[in-house]
Amino acid sequence: MSSSVTSFRSSMINSSKRKGFLVGKSETVEAPVPYIRRIHQSGLAEIFFSSDIHSVPNLTMIQNGTIEVDGEVFPVLEVEVVPGEDSDSKRLYFTWEVISQTNNTLTIQLHFNETEFVSAHWDKEWLKITFRDHWMFLGTNGVIIKPEHRAVKKEMPP
Repeated sequence: MSSSVTSFRSSMINSSKRKGFLVGKSETVEAPVPYIRRIHQSGLAEIFFSSDIHSVPNLTMIQNGTIEVDGEVFPVLEVEVVPGEDSDSKRLYFTWEVISQTNNTLTIQLHFNETEFVSAHWDKEWLKITFRDHWMFLGTNGVIIKPEHRAVKKEMPP
């Protein structure tokens, strides 16, 4: 794990503690809820948050950052394409990059090797995004994304 990710995560944890919140448990403060608003045919995916989150100082922290959970290392943000029933998963190879982040949006670009095979059948592919490191997406109110909202998905356009 990079030192910049560790440093940012520590500052978010300390900020949340200073505000006195029970992280993710407050009844009066809204936890940020992510949702995929739109996936463009170009592969641009817009993720919105229901309440403001802290922006990371460097987008590569989201792109390349990792977190260790119970001895297993995961990416900070996991981006997957869930194949449809009739899809050839070998033809759905892609890479992704974080394009931008604001206080309530995260925009990523998907780069497919063979775009003509994305959602080419009646049973479409789904984009699934999992927010593994909740401290990287901490609400400005000091509340983390609740576990039931950490994985979001949306059907992909052809």
